[in-house]
Amino acid sequence: MTTSAYTVPVSNFHHELGRYHFAHAHTPANVSVVAQYGDLPRRAGSMGGRLEAIDAAHGGALDVSAVGDAVRRALDMPHGERPARIVVDAQQKGVEELNALHRAKQAPFFRELGIEDLMVIPQGKR
Repeated sequence: MTTSAYTVPVSNFHHELGRYHFAHAHTPANVSVVAQYGDLPRRAGSMGGRLEAIDAAHGGALDVSAVGDAVRRALDMPHGERPARIVVDAQQKGVEELNALHRAKQAPFFRELGIEDLMVIPQGKR
């Protein structure tokens, strides 16, 4: 069975404009629910500043256009040469390493199913 990837999934996790929801969060009406989270509600107030510090340590906040640029570069590649996944991770959260671990753990299962060829994008196919 030979396959070729003709799509590149795009997932938006976090970028500069998405972090300010912490500033507008409200306290839950049910106090017993709040107790289940320990001191997380108190700590959430500092998360925006912490994310800014992480961004600053890694060259500044990701401009959302970096995601569009990555998608454009992928679409400019010939079919069969597009990567299965592209990560734009200005905060360097280890996403690439997690993806590699996921592929390594998934490979034996795909092999047992007889579909391990689906994990590799054939080069040069149209």
